[in-house]
Amino acid sequence: MKIIEVLHSFWTGNRTESPRNRKSWVKIEKAIKEVVPQDKQEDFTRMIEDHSDSVEYSGFVAGFRIAAKLWREL
Repeated sequence: MKIIEVLHSFWTGNRTESPRNRKSWVKIEKAIKEVVPQDKQEDFTRMIEDHSDSVEYSGFVAGFRIAAKLWREL
């Protein structure tokens, strides 16, 4: 039952970001401040966040579909 709770938290987006992800975002934010004009930084950050969320969601859905097929085969 615990695995279902974990999967559900990923599905709903209620999870804690890993320290590795937080460090990565710090590096990205620093690079944005150095390269992107200040008036465009928020827009650029939002685009990166939206893209990251989309990629993560697509990967989760694909993995979940495979897991569901495997479960049916068992």
